[in-house]
Amino acid sequence: MAEGLAYQDVKVTLGPDELMVLYTDGVNESMDVRGDFFGIDRIRKHVMRGQTPGELGMAIIEDVRQFVGRAPQNDDMCLVCFGRQ
Repeated sequence: MAEGLAYQDVKVTLGPDELMVLYTDGVNESMDVRGDFFGIDRIRKHVMRGQTPGELGMAIIEDVRQFVGRAPQNDDMCLVCFGRQ
């Protein structure tokens, strides 16, 4: 959130078994030692696997860690996964 910018409230109703995945650009823009980005498509593939929100979050985190390997972290990362049963 930045001071002076206008933000709009949005209400989203999740149906049964639907989930929401929110993340900052530090997740999809994580880079490996070659400078390749983790990418949004890789996150989408995880979402399509039909895991619980907790499993999904842990799977994405682990995949980012493996992808980045020994490369330095270049940005802060935040990932939130939640759903409705």
